[in-house]
Amino acid sequence: DGTATLWDVRSATRLQTLGGHSAAVQQPVFSPDGAVLYTVAHDGTAIAWDVNGDSGLEQRFTFTHDRAPDPDFEHHPGRFSPDGRVLALGLKQRGIALWDAATPRPAGRALRETGGEVKDIAFAPDGRTLAAVTAKGLATVWDVDRRSRLRGPFRVSQHYGRLGVSISPDGTLLATAGGSEGVLLWDIRTGAGIGRVGEALYAGDVAFSPDGSSLALVRGIGGTV
Repeated sequence: DGTATLWDVRSATRLQTLGGHSAAVQQPVFSPDGAVLYTVAHDGTAIAWDVNGDSGLEQRFTFTHDRAPDPDFEHHPGRFSPDGRVLALGLKQRGIALWDAATPRPAGRALRETGGEVKDIAFAPDGRTLAAVTAKGLATVWDVDRRSRLRGPFRVSQHYGRLGVSISPDGTLLATAGGSEGVLLWDIRTGAGIGRVGEALYAGDVAFSPDGSSLALVRGIGGTV
């Protein structure tokens, strides 16, 4: 219905409902300090909400063209850089837009050659490297400062649809989740495959632990982690 809801975690009570989008809200992204919430929606807009203030709505911006209902479209992914300065957003059909989170305004040219519509995005902990996976099962790795492609597109899944991606804390490994292949591990420098976790589990998303010793994967079918 185009709204997002804020909750008090400890008491499990609703604090506030934020309404402002004209289509389904697909992803909430908090700034690292927790003061600003960005919501990303099907209508091609993002809204920055001042969640610590009284005003609620802070600023709205359009980052890609509005789209007609599309059964194969799941969401526009959004991710903050580790320092909170850059917001990366998946665009319509292909590409990644980089926005200055403080303004918000475009921060340089878009990263276009992703090999298809981006389904998930991950920053390396140092904020210099960005990885993306597409609905076509392709991955790319980018130098954020130079706005240049370092690797790809290379195939990380034989399945089309929703994929997940995560970068290890030391910035050397890329983990991709997609379909019955489970989670695949890649050398982020060369793009070479180096391992598999959870084979035969239908993995929908993946995340490294902060120390890099563990992986969490969400099963797309079965409702388990």
